[in-house]
Amino acid sequence: MNIVEKEFSEHIDKIKQSNTLIIVEGKKDRAALENFGIKNILELNKKPIFEIIENISNNNKNCIILTDLDKQGKKLYGKLNSGLQQFGVKIDNNFRDFLFKNTKLRQIEGLITYIENNYNKTINILEKRSFSGRRKSKIFSSENKSLIND
Repeated sequence: MNIVEKEFSEHIDKIKQSNTLIIVEGKKDRAALENFGIKNILELNKKPIFEIIENISNNNKNCIILTDLDKQGKKLYGKLNSGLQQFGVKIDNNFRDFLFKNTKLRQIEGLITYIENNYNKTINILEKRSFSGRRKSKIFSSENKSLIND
């Protein structure tokens, strides 16, 4: 397992353990993260930004913003980041920064495919099933025998 794979796995584990709210743009982004066992996810679904910021700040002290890493996603990230911080919500940028600096991934919905295509030497796909049109994957590292998705 190379350093990037190990760090990716550590980020996923940390997010799952912390149960920190993760903000994503849509259903496909949510599904990609759920494939890794992440559960506390909020989809933006074209709601007004001010309404989202108020709702999040009323119920959360910290969150992770995982909008896409393209131009539109960065713009949306900026608005959410600024608004949430004004309401005292701490933004954890560690995973977002990791993805931006260490991968060519630009859309969160492509996370599973990106991992499969770029880390297939040490990651085996153990199981792929279709559940109501959604692909479920369990990714297992053959070197450290740890299950990324539980």
